[in-house]
Amino acid sequence: MALKIWKHSLPFLLVAVVMFGVAGYLYYDTYIVPRCEICGMSTIYGYREITTPDGRHHVACCPFCALLLVQKYPTFKIETKCDACGRKVVIEIENRQLKRVDPPTAYLIIGGTGLCKDNKMACCEECKEKLLAQAPPGSVAFPMEEAMRIAAHPVRKAWIWTPSPVPIIATAFLGGVSLALAFLMGRKR
Repeated sequence: MALKIWKHSLPFLLVAVVMFGVAGYLYYDTYIVPRCEICGMSTIYGYREITTPDGRHHVACCPFCALLLVQKYPTFKIETKCDACGRKVVIEIENRQLKRVDPPTAYLIIGGTGLCKDNKMACCEECKEKLLAQAPPGSVAFPMEEAMRIAAHPVRKAWIWTPSPVPIIATAFLGGVSLALAFLMGRKR
């Protein structure tokens, strides 16, 4: 008799387990994985360290998104590295103006695909040429002064990403409904 009850409840239990697993993954992916504050892309692989004067740390997925943070914070410091040689690059922005770039020969390369993963940072002319040779067609290199001007006065406002709990809640709710149906099916038999 008990085996017959489980036979009818098993599909609902499996759906509930899958839904709770998906809800857990969505929670992890939305709230635990560091996300770019501009576009929402995962920053696990393209981490750029940004610090505001109040000591708070922020993250961006690419050097252009890091500069676009000027739309949220008027003063901050970016610590990143050259994507060709690994040399440290420091950019300081004060009152939405470029204050200091170290090294002063740094370039921002905007990938021709429009994807953040193709945006790169170069510390010098030689690294810029090396990265442009590997970049997708249509990629353009900007000196930091020009890149900052573009970021501070975009044609359209930067899209600021905010996490939504709706998919997590909906998935967990469906898992709860499936679990309740499993117990109801078990009681009916």
